[in-house]
Amino acid sequence: MLLSLIDALRKDGIESVAITLREGWLTEQLDAKGIRRHLVSSPSSLDFRLPFKISQIIKSEGAHLVHSHLLDSNFYASIAAKIARVPHVGTEHGDVHHTKKKRFAKLKLLCSQLCGTRFTAVSSFTNNKLHDLGVSKKRSQVLPNPVVMPPDLSPEERRKLRSEFCGYDFEESAWLWIHVANLRPVKNQQLLIRAFQIAKEKSQVSQRFLIVGDGPEREGLENLAKELGVEGDIHFIGFRNDVPSCLAASDGFLLSSLSEALPVSLLEAGVAGLCLISTDVGGVRDVISEPSLGSLVPSEDYEAFAEAMIEVVNLDEQEKRLRREKIKEHIQNNFSESVVKERYVQLYRELLGSGC
Repeated sequence: MLLSLIDALRKDGIESVAITLREGWLTEQLDAKGIRRHLVSSPSSLDFRLPFKISQIIKSEGAHLVHSHLLDSNFYASIAAKIARVPHVGTEHGDVHHTKKKRFAKLKLLCSQLCGTRFTAVSSFTNNKLHDLGVSKKRSQVLPNPVVMPPDLSPEERRKLRSEFCGYDFEESAWLWIHVANLRPVKNQQLLIRAFQIAKEKSQVSQRFLIVGDGPEREGLENLAKELGVEGDIHFIGFRNDVPSCLAASDGFLLSSLSEALPVSLLEAGVAGLCLISTDVGGVRDVISEPSLGSLVPSEDYEAFAEAMIEVVNLDEQEKRLRREKIKEHIQNNFSESVVKERYVQLYRELLGSGC
């Protein structure tokens, strides 16, 4: 989200300076985009010197507003912004759903609120969680993650990618499901493999399944596919730098998470025009808000998930096309980079104009 928003703001002539607490993938991306940044080291998870270090950078850069992300960063940034006397926007993602793992979560949110922070939440579910934790409804609003339009693949490029993923014996008419995520327990990919085995067995439509991502669960998932006899139809392709192209080459997207704030992969799949099936968790209903936009199934019910898969592959071509067009239009109208950027710019102007 951060990189997409910075890119969108830059197109409008609004420059950003980043402050990070550690080196890693994000700092590499910032450097690649030529975005000026500062690294502020912190020796502990509770460092009361950190806000003063950040406030000095805010003042030296002449920043007019501070926008931070995630619970701990929002806590420190709110104090720093208060010291520097500039407005602060704090975006909350999925970490507020797991406050048992976060020390002093309510206290940190209260402190940020007292410092004048305006909270944005990536989904309605996350926004409600903020309210449960004591954040005033007047100080929070839903502003989702932005999604970038995927590339347009020619029919030949699409065929080539599908063959690369699934082998050159891949039937052109076969239905290709895709799942994109880290392979971790919370993503619950065992459900997908069990559901795929049932859907493949019960449907006459030829199906393959592409799993994009890696993680500690991979070996167990590969073993489960072998145990169920579908190892030849499920393709684990690891991490990819061309996920939008992988999505554009597929037909349907599957999400099986036990918990989500607002899954970016679901947005990317929707704007690519894929048929969507997801477990009914977290902020997923912000995306699949009605049956015509996709299918929602109870969490951990792999038989219900399989039935939803069978229903989708058995739709006639016109019904599939209408479903794809509707979800694509819904994402473009509500989650596109330009729409989300404009809503953030409106919020920034409101805060700067009010002198908050």
